[in-house]
Amino acid sequence: HFDDGTTRRSFATSTLPEVGAQPIKSLEDIPMNSNSESCQSFQRELSSFRSSVEAATNLFSQKLSTEMRAYLQTPLMSSNVDGVVYDSINEVVAGGEHLEHFHSYQKDNSLGNAGETTIELHTDQGFFIAFTPGLIASSNDPTKQMKLSDGFYVQDRYGTKASVNFSEEDDLVFMIGDGANQYINNNLIDSKGAMPLRATPHALSFPAQIDSSDVRVWYGRMVLPPNNALSHGMGLTHGEVREALMDASTTGKSISLGCSSQDMKAVIHTTRHLSGPSVILNCTADELFCWYRCQPLDDELNTCSDRNLTLECVDSQGQITDPAQHNGAAPACYNSTVPLSSDNGDAWQGDSHHDDTHADYGHGHDHGDDGHHDEHMSTESTSTGSRLFAWSML
Repeated sequence: HFDDGTTRRSFATSTLPEVGAQPIKSLEDIPMNSNSESCQSFQRELSSFRSSVEAATNLFSQKLSTEMRAYLQTPLMSSNVDGVVYDSINEVVAGGEHLEHFHSYQKDNSLGNAGETTIELHTDQGFFIAFTPGLIASSNDPTKQMKLSDGFYVQDRYGTKASVNFSEEDDLVFMIGDGANQYINNNLIDSKGAMPLRATPHALSFPAQIDSSDVRVWYGRMVLPPNNALSHGMGLTHGEVREALMDASTTGKSISLGCSSQDMKAVIHTTRHLSGPSVILNCTADELFCWYRCQPLDDELNTCSDRNLTLECVDSQGQITDPAQHNGAAPACYNSTVPLSSDNGDAWQGDSHHDDTHADYGHGHDHGDDGHHDEHMSTESTSTGSRLFAWSML
């Protein structure tokens, strides 16, 4: 849940280098003969859709690699494997894990205020993300005509926040993340006058719908750097950085790794617990990383230890859960000596309110520079069987 009353539900998976598309584990328990026409339709189209996005992502990386090759020193990235280097943007994209998420957003009309921001301005932590413009669909009537959702905003280099108005022809959007500052812009050859790629701060406002069964559906494919590539100036691989962040989250340590700015709060993904484990940096002493974000602790939750209880991330069934899961969990004071059950009030003493103050893929300040470009948008069609337009916000 978000502060404005919006609820987000998610499927998560990934595409791995040299292995390919991975299944969505949370769908494996839904048989193809399910009575839900929506589930059947989703499963029928899933493989073709992901293949089309992969083809467009590969084309985008090839075009970007060609466009910037003359301005970049090589190798772009070295690795901890003898003889393995990444000389081009295309090689970086091909060698990295691609995290995929299917989100639906739904708002309780009785909660939140009109025009309230759902997800605050933030920059994504990966190299770039390919995403579909949000669509409004009915959760009750699969035959209802879908329409484009508004409420997606970007911030230009002057600090101006502007709404992005997508059209019916815009099928796939490519948006640069903070990774460009970590392993692309720091390899630019200054003497050649190259223009750095600019990580795009963006935000979402999801207004209440007239029909409360209407939901905003969205898909994103986050491109991460290769696991064996060395993180600039750290002596660690990007895979090791993600592992360190995972370990830090379980011990409550606050560290700043894998970001171009000390102010960045980054969400890091691995395949250790797919669907969708992630770690967010710099949760404060008054926050707990739970349900994919830092959640604030109220006065009652700050007294767990005083009552001989432990502070845990607990789901709606009263089970201690992986804090990286998309399952509606919340911080709770927990009695480990009582059987796990939401029906047992002694075991689960948390608050059912979920307060989510941070955005999907990290929250931070923009430190990029796009030269004399402001969110320049260009289109590129592909021949993947359905028209896919790539808008690159550089």
